Amino acid sequence: MVRPRVPMLSVEKIALAALEQIDATGDFSIPLLADRLEVGASSLYHHVDGRAGIIEAVRQHLSAGSAGALLAEPGQTVEAEPEAEPAQADTLPYDLDQSDWRVMLRHWARAYVVAMSAHPLAVPLMVRQPVNNATALDIYESAAQVFTAAGFTSEQAIVVMTFIENFAIGTAVDEAAPDVPWAGDPERHVALTAALGSVPPRARGMLAFEFALDAVVAAMERILEQSPQHNLEQ
Repeated sequence: MVRPRVPMLSVEKIALAALEQIDATGDFSIPLLADRLEVGASSLYHHVDGRAGIIEAVRQHLSAGSAGALLAEPGQTVEAEPEAEPAQADTLPYDLDQSDWRVMLRHWARAYVVAMSAHPLAVPLMVRQPVNNATALDIYESAAQVFTAAGFTSEQAIVVMTFIENFAIGTAVDEAAPDVPWAGDPERHVALTAALGSVPPRARGMLAFEFALDAVVAAMERILEQSPQHNLEQ
């Protein structure tokens, strides 16, 4: 029997089919996934480790998109390679613009939000299990290296990374929220109604995200200015 030039099944194909179900229903079913891919359910297990493996494949796909955005020039679209070989241990996995940690932070955070916002219903599934794929872990490693190289302590680096992840996830989930999140009475809740009407519904989440990002950068700048190392260099 002649083998097909393009494999009938791959981790990426499984992830895309799972995302199709998740986008439609908020979850996925392995039997339905197998039917969609026209294979037996047992065939999936040759590529992924059960349900958890499928969720991790989805995360890998979204992380690859985020990594592609990080490596792109402004305004450029990059086709990410989701199954690329991991970087060598002695090199920075992704060059997150080490010349300025502020640029890195903003670029990384925005890329994260864009990747997650494309599939907000996948977020609740992903946050229930630890990150366990090379693409995502390499991005976190890069960010940690850039922060510590800039003068932040390991504790400060992980606090900032956790905040960015939590806020990015919240912003992504907000994409699935109704246009009017607080359905108040216009006559009773006058100020709230006016505030809601002042910003286009689809812009609200990203405006809040940019506001928080500015606040984080300002707070981090103060931390560096107050650090003993910074004072010694003055």
